[in-house]
Amino acid sequence: MFRFRAMPSCRDTPIIFLSMRRDLKDRTESALRGGNDYITKPFMYMELATKALSFVIVGPLKPVHPTKGPNGSGTEPAFFTTRS
Repeated sequence: MFRFRAMPSCRDTPIIFLSMRRDLKDRTESALRGGNDYITKPFMYMELATKALSFVIVGPLKPVHPTKGPNGSGTEPAFFTTRS
């Protein structure tokens, strides 16, 4: 998990753990490893979809990397949605 977060392009990617373990210890471990949310199995697909969608809706726009703008300057940022 830490290697995933170490990649610049994945630093702010939301991670939802799906696990059959229900202990508070396991939930805490997932948060310590960089997880943003935790769902226990069996899960409902609507629950997963709702949580994933919430990351898209709530997440602020952050610059990923500069792209070439209309003038070719490369100063206009590309944006994607992530959660802080």
